[in-house]
Amino acid sequence: MTSPATNGRKRRGKRKPGAIALGWATAALVAAFFAACGKAPQAPAALGSLIGSPVAYPSSAAYERQTDSLIVGSYGDGSLARVPLAQQRGLPRAPALPLDGRQNVLRVRLDDSHARLWVLASDAVYVYEMPSARLLVRIPIDAMGQHSSEHCLADMALDGAGNAFVSSAMQPQMMRVDARTFETTHRVLQPDVDRDKDFGLSALAFADGTLYAASAGIGRLWKLDYARGTAEHVDISEPIFGACALHAVPPAAGAAVAQPVLYVAGGFRDGIMRVDLPASTGPARVSAVNAKGTPVVPTDFAIVGRDLYIVSSRLAEHPDFQVDMAAPSHFSIVRVTAP
Repeated sequence: MTSPATNGRKRRGKRKPGAIALGWATAALVAAFFAACGKAPQAPAALGSLIGSPVAYPSSAAYERQTDSLIVGSYGDGSLARVPLAQQRGLPRAPALPLDGRQNVLRVRLDDSHARLWVLASDAVYVYEMPSARLLVRIPIDAMGQHSSEHCLADMALDGAGNAFVSSAMQPQMMRVDARTFETTHRVLQPDVDRDKDFGLSALAFADGTLYAASAGIGRLWKLDYARGTAEHVDISEPIFGACALHAVPPAAGAAVAQPVLYVAGGFRDGIMRVDLPASTGPARVSAVNAKGTPVVPTDFAIVGRDLYIVSSRLAEHPDFQVDMAAPSHFSIVRVTAP
């Protein structure tokens, strides 16, 4: 396995004690502010606006319909917090979020049909019952949690039955977690091209029942078949370097071409990209999304209607990736309408 500490890549650098204490205190104060009753924006945030993040180094977000909020995870201290998107009057008080001692949060995903919250951290997958926040299971992931600025982060996607698929950012390796038993299986996928290159699967998304993946280091898009253990490359008009999150938007009603659209967070390369999958033959068309507010190291985003809420993680400034870098003073989420 490629070590993330070689070739200029860094992971899990030592943190200064003072910085840790300050980060915990700041995150706790801001999270308490957002949790207070009635403390919420009076209207949805304007397009391109910056929404203050209640956690440091926000790495992932998922939309919770019941509370009309984002659940945001922190790479910095492993915490979770809600960000209300609009007026909250008349809604019941949001239930508490789990406070277990997770390491760096990499992904947050919600399974509404099973009332579960899935959290991928650098040490394990945590599955919680909602709204009680009771821990159902903790599944260690060992080396699959390794990550770097070149390869970005491990990812996790849920299928229609609630099964979870976890990918390694460092290798074309995946783990499946059964929704009923929580039993795990593992596969090392066989790609149809680039077998001699150093890459993993840093972004996952289901679209029309098909599992797609992207590789940050080589800019490839893949169509995965977990059962067969294969990764088939998808021809694209240009590479999607830095890909650190992948989400699908179903085609608009009445659209001439009924194909889903994939959106890609550019991770340490910054930027947001759109991938229009072809209806028949030819490469998928890649185009840039003009994300006003300039998210810094966007590692994930949540889709709410036609809007993207992009986490500006600023992970390039975290000690795990940049030694002796001053901690940013502001963390944010950027709202952009999907083109």
